[in-house]
Amino acid sequence: MKENSEDHAVLFHGITYLGATLVEDARDEKSVRKQIEDLSDEEGGFNVTVSIPSSADGILKLLEPGSLSEVTSFYLFRVLQFVSHDCKPGLIGFTENTDGGSTYRCHVLSCQIPDAAEKIMSTVSQAFRRSTSVTLENNTHDLEFNVSLEIHEEENGKFVPVMFDKESFKLRRGFEKRVQVTVNQTSGLILPVERCFGLLLCPGRLARAADMTLLDMEMSESKDVHSAIGTWDCAHPALRLLNTESKGNCFFVSAAVDLVLSGIADPVRFLIETKVRVFPQEEKWLLRGFKAKHQEEQFFMSVIESRLSSGAASYTVKSIESSTSRNRAPEMSIRIRDDEDDEPLSSGFGAVTLECSSERLAWWTKERISNWTEKNVRPEGINEVIVKYGVPHALRGAIWPLLANIKTDKMEELKEAFRVLNTRWSPHDQAIQRDIGRTFPAHQYFQESGEAGQEALYRVCKAYSLYDSEVGYCQGQSFLVAALLTVQMPEEEAFALFTTIMHEYHFRFTTFSNQLVTGLRGLYLHSFSELRLRFWILEQLVESELPSLHTHFKDLGVEAHMYSSQWFLTLFTAKFPLSLVYHVIDWFLLEGPNVIYRLSLAMLRTWRRDLLSYDFEGVLRFFRVHLPRQFLDEASVISLINAAKQEKLSEKKEKILRTEWEKAQDARETPAQRLERENKRLHTKVLRLDFESDLLVQNMIEKENTAQKQIDKQTDDFKKMGRELDALRLQLQEIKRERDSFSHQIENFKEENEELKELWRKEVLRRDTDASELRNDILRKNALIADLTALNERNKQNGDCGVSLSCSSESRSISDGAVELELAQTKVRLVEIQCKNQDLEHTIQELKKSLADSRNTWINKLQARALNSVKK
Repeated sequence: MKENSEDHAVLFHGITYLGATLVEDARDEKSVRKQIEDLSDEEGGFNVTVSIPSSADGILKLLEPGSLSEVTSFYLFRVLQFVSHDCKPGLIGFTENTDGGSTYRCHVLSCQIPDAAEKIMSTVSQAFRRSTSVTLENNTHDLEFNVSLEIHEEENGKFVPVMFDKESFKLRRGFEKRVQVTVNQTSGLILPVERCFGLLLCPGRLARAADMTLLDMEMSESKDVHSAIGTWDCAHPALRLLNTESKGNCFFVSAAVDLVLSGIADPVRFLIETKVRVFPQEEKWLLRGFKAKHQEEQFFMSVIESRLSSGAASYTVKSIESSTSRNRAPEMSIRIRDDEDDEPLSSGFGAVTLECSSERLAWWTKERISNWTEKNVRPEGINEVIVKYGVPHALRGAIWPLLANIKTDKMEELKEAFRVLNTRWSPHDQAIQRDIGRTFPAHQYFQESGEAGQEALYRVCKAYSLYDSEVGYCQGQSFLVAALLTVQMPEEEAFALFTTIMHEYHFRFTTFSNQLVTGLRGLYLHSFSELRLRFWILEQLVESELPSLHTHFKDLGVEAHMYSSQWFLTLFTAKFPLSLVYHVIDWFLLEGPNVIYRLSLAMLRTWRRDLLSYDFEGVLRFFRVHLPRQFLDEASVISLINAAKQEKLSEKKEKILRTEWEKAQDARETPAQRLERENKRLHTKVLRLDFESDLLVQNMIEKENTAQKQIDKQTDDFKKMGRELDALRLQLQEIKRERDSFSHQIENFKEENEELKELWRKEVLRRDTDASELRNDILRKNALIADLTALNERNKQNGDCGVSLSCSSESRSISDGAVELELAQTKVRLVEIQCKNQDLEHTIQELKKSLADSRNTWINKLQARALNSVKK
């Protein structure tokens, strides 16, 4: 072993290079050891000197022993692992893919000194520890995946694949479904799939992450093919549109699977979009087994490789796109550029602060806004406030719908239409995608292709192109939609507000008095005849208000459409900074489209002297480049709005201009041209009515489904109430029977009560008689005792002796015996009376106990009364 100070590498001599072979799994040590053993058994090989760099960003070289000339070399950070043989000391192998492809090779070395193998591995380990992360120039890998989508329907207890015919799946309403997404890597650096993170489903395309519904999933894999299978509940609220008959139309469905790939920290999402048509539940198809049953999509992923200190490879996803999005990418990446030295401002340029002075915020009180929301009445003085200051930017998302006077019912209707329309395909899809990339490129929200801003812009423009099929999508609409989305307004509300602007904001007069042209949408109809009228009126106003400028424009050949077309079609949103754009929309929503004339006249009047000094090219350059730069600060914007407020347009003059335009148009058109124009108008109107009819049918179907669910629910509730009523009837009958039984018991208690009263009365009389007799006996005995006592006293006083004394003693003894006998009899009778009294008390206690046991019934009250009467 020798250290090469020049190259900062360690040289190992006495090494034999035995050869190299391809290895299937470069991470499997057993497989690598098998290759080492196979190559060691073969004869051959040549001596080399191995040069190992001091850090992971160096190069591992195989050199000739004497001259140290390079035989071959490998980037050390592309060496996956070094493996030594267990049974044969001195044998060592390493796997690498220096070319960055998916193929790994195993190189085998034999060390003449067995301990050299361990030292080589230790040196390589130290080289990796000296670098935390390695990133070289050729560290980008391109990978390709094949993703297929299948949808199954449950039929006769098992899931059967549905047909994929005419670029759409043919589903049936009311069946349980299962979605299967299969991913297979076809080329590039092999990154094994570690696990599936989730399977998601959503109606529509370009779906937001919040709109996706997570399905119950199970994973299956065979070799390099991984399949995620998810159950699709047809009754799920978020997927109800996919369980509604499409009546021949197509719905878009987005299915996504998130996979965790080896070496990549975050899950990688593969999102595939498809179309479905939903048929009635009883629909049957012939030749079902001969139709394709899945849709395939190619995905191209680019990853950046780096090496950690441990030597493990780490990858970062640089980009991932499907073949469909790759085909759209060239169209979306187009940007408008100018050949002039002075570049115009990009749309969406300019920062708008959320900070607002206390003077401006003082008017926007919570009570005033809530009163406006509840009563739908504009507050007094709002015109002066908006012209002077505009709406505070933090409140624009909430105030703009109020300025547009959108009713609650209308708002909900338009929101629901937005959700439905985004599940359909639009014939203007390519035109919308082409304009998305060039709309508000200076605004951070719309800079990234495929991110939330461009997706939201796409969905709103597509929904309106379907909602108003007569107008469809025209270039310029996306700028106004983007302006609405930048004020923190949800997509549904932005669609509702944009639709209201297009349909409800009218100029004070239209192209022809016998035609109804509603809202700004009239500018896009009838071959832009309405827009040409606006240009002509602006020229007439310039001629009357600014004659010198009109003459100068006429001499140069500058016409109104050359500088004001975007003013009318985009409401100044295409080229002007956002500070002016937001204030213009504030005023436009308040007073209507005629503010465009007033703003145009104010700008022309303010910069008249500059315009008079320019030639043709200078005038156009001023409008394209220099004029928008005049409004980079808020003070200049407020100054322009105040100047435009002073411009007056009389209704009488507008009517005169309208009449002149109609006469000029009638003089230019032949009857055949007029009929052809009218025919085109009627044709577009028929198309719009057909679309509205389809939309109404769709809404009617949804309402019928909702009504049917309500009817079913009410029917179930009625049946439940019927069962409860029957139960109540049975309870009523049982109560009636108990009432009759209680009535019978009451009668019995009444009879017993009478008997008890009579018994008690007799017993009381008997006791009274016995007590009277007892008192008489006691009185009589007391009298006898008193007599005997008095006689005894007299005998003592007289002092008689002999016979009289003996006679007295005898008579006294006889009298005392009789008294004692009678007294004993009286006590016996008293005891008998007390026993009977105790029996009666016991009977009363039993009656009280029976009364307490049934105290909660109304019958007990009668019993209590009876007992009280008995006591009394």
